[in-house]
Amino acid sequence: MLGKTDGELLSWIAGFVDGEGTLIIIQSGGRIQPRLQVNNTHYPTLNELTEMLTRLGLPHYIGKKKGGHKPDGFYRKDQWVMMIVGLKRVLRWCQALLPYLITKRDQAELMIEFCHSRLSNENDWHKKKIILPREAKIMEQLRSLHH
Repeated sequence: MLGKTDGELLSWIAGFVDGEGTLIIIQSGGRIQPRLQVNNTHYPTLNELTEMLTRLGLPHYIGKKKGGHKPDGFYRKDQWVMMIVGLKRVLRWCQALLPYLITKRDQAELMIEFCHSRLSNENDWHKKKIILPREAKIMEQLRSLHH
């Protein structure tokens, strides 16, 4: 990581998100949460990623999913999960990575549009609970691109 420019780091992170990332919008209990999530089983990669994100000032949360033998009979490795949740955080990430994304570019553009739309209603509590027709369409498009 030493000697790398911010652009080089963002390019590497974008490649990681292109390959392992998910951009989704979760609806639960009346809340609407955009989320960028990356799962990986290689801890040294996660450490490197965390150092890059700290240097770039990109907010993130790292959690762990415990592996082991599952009911389906398969063994799963421990999995590290990097999550970015919330309108402002996800918007910041998508804007930072957009110039470098390839396979997730369309999803990031949709997420940026969605976040801008939701944030324009940020101070109106009642409007936040309403999903505008264009926002519903974006949510559907993201679901279809995810599968």
